[in-house]
Amino acid sequence: MGHSRTPENRLHRLSLADRSVHRQRARAPLRARRSGAQGGNGDYFDNLGGNGKAGAAERQAIALAFSSFDVWETEFRRIAAGLSGGSGWVVLGFNQHTRQLENYWMPDHAHSPAATAPILVMDMYEHAYQMDFGAAAAKYIDAFFQNIQWDKVATRLAASGATKT
Repeated sequence: MGHSRTPENRLHRLSLADRSVHRQRARAPLRARRSGAQGGNGDYFDNLGGNGKAGAAERQAIALAFSSFDVWETEFRRIAAGLSGGSGWVVLGFNQHTRQLENYWMPDHAHSPAATAPILVMDMYEHAYQMDFGAAAAKYIDAFFQNIQWDKVATRLAASGATKT
């Protein structure tokens, strides 16, 4: 047995690894991501109740990531339309590792992209729209966009670090 296999040496290496992890966290803190139904539903309901008009800062932050705000909106709507009649979530998220805003499709409440802060969340489970819109998911998608609370989106953009240069 070599020196590196002694219990003391293993503990020393473990301690070094632990300190390295703490240094990494200090340099790039990640928001804790809620999982389970409350995370998705809470984020979804929190970003509703507005007039659907994005402010200049939100439009610019999204345009920087997608080449234009309209390109982003078209992609987000297409993902949502692809989920109509089924289930899932559409999320504009800020990936803490790549430092990019990206659109995501999530199949359920419990799974979300790693190290990604939700910025805008849309519920595409049928229960979210079938009482008001029946099978007309496109009408629900339009209504969703008309009711986005962009102030909440702006708060999430700032909290995630997406608007820092």
